[in-house]
Amino acid sequence: MKTTVSTNKLEECYLRSLAYYGAGEIGLNPLPNKVNLGIAAWRWDSYLGEKAEKGVRCQVSSWRRVHPSTMPPQAKSTANYANGALAKMEALKASYDEAIMLNVDSLVSEASAENIFRIKDGIISTPPASAGVLRA
Repeated sequence: MKTTVSTNKLEECYLRSLAYYGAGEIGLNPLPNKVNLGIAAWRWDSYLGEKAEKGVRCQVSSWRRVHPSTMPPQAKSTANYANGALAKMEALKASYDEAIMLNVDSLVSEASAENIFRIKDGIISTPPASAGVLRA
């Protein structure tokens, strides 16, 4: 990853490593196919913009966070990004900045692309891993 950053002359950036099955047998069994690796790097400003420091408007999404029995929510899987993208688009279309996602039990899980926390009585807390959050 260091080579990717230095080659592209990036002082600060977002890095995403990618592992995917390449060309080979078409179908639902990718196991015989070769695994390819790649690294994407790009300049990344504040995800929610400069106004995020003063607060953003959030909507509780009608889309629910994927349940562990349907997809592993702990996986940084491309398939899981569709879930957050649907929630984010719903929020933007309703003139909000971000979506808060609930799990199938109606408990707060996370935002569309970031973890969520609260401060109550001076104590910081986050939803538990059982709520479907992506652990750091």
